[in-house]
Amino acid sequence: MNPKFIRLTQISLISLVGIAAAGAFAVVRFPAQSLNALTFTGGLTLERDIAYGPEERHKLDLYGLKRLERPPLVLFVHGGVWQHGAKEEYKFLGEALARAGILTAIINYRLFPHVSYPAYVEDTALAMQWAVSQAAALGADPKRIFVMGHSSGAFNVVDAIVSLERNPMLGLRAGQFAGVIGLAGPYDFDPADARPPELFEGYTPEQIMPVHKIKPGLPPFLLLHAELDDIIKPRDSESLKLALELHNIPVQLLTVPKVNHANLMGAVSSVATFLAPSVKPTIIDFILNSASSG
Repeated sequence: MNPKFIRLTQISLISLVGIAAAGAFAVVRFPAQSLNALTFTGGLTLERDIAYGPEERHKLDLYGLKRLERPPLVLFVHGGVWQHGAKEEYKFLGEALARAGILTAIINYRLFPHVSYPAYVEDTALAMQWAVSQAAALGADPKRIFVMGHSSGAFNVVDAIVSLERNPMLGLRAGQFAGVIGLAGPYDFDPADARPPELFEGYTPEQIMPVHKIKPGLPPFLLLHAELDDIIKPRDSESLKLALELHNIPVQLLTVPKVNHANLMGAVSSVATFLAPSVKPTIIDFILNSASSG
């Protein structure tokens, strides 16, 4: 048997075991290394460490498909309880979306304990400003810019979008974005329960939680949550959906059966779609069939 095939099979088994075993610890240490080992970027363009701001972690990696005209642009923000994670861990996501014809920027942002709330969200908004200002120069469609995040990264993108009117200095408007994609985000919890509590010290739930800051005029939302998620409860996505509906914001909520917090993210990968076959096509369809109103 081909030794290369044997090696890939071994890596594949490690990947599956890692994803399944990650369980409740996936929010801190998602087993991306195994997925990335199986991810090949041949035929794609990849630019690393593009600066979107002045700080060391204000960097992003950009994945694209060669010779594609005016693709949509997605800005992805990683999870990790605002304390861990890095853009390099999401090569599998960049590859999967790029293969579908989506220009994909995966960002780093400053983490606790070096910063605390609202710095994570401010960094996300700064990256969003970069996306708006650079989309045309990158050859992307400026009317099809999306923000996407997983877990704490989903909180960042949603809080940034619903808070844009409070940040006029960035010159951003919600209507400049074609859509928001949140995977298993914590949108409605008591910040006193955060570990450590200093992540959100000095702010009330009403000042922090996106469910309390919804206003009319936001772009469409796609929310995905894992049925077996024991880290971020599905009620967070359900609460956000209700808050958006009360303000007539288009929103879809997909509760993905038989998967947990880690598997939901892993299912976006080209090599692990089988974990939840509905996840990747739902995200891609949302991106390719949405258009900005502004």
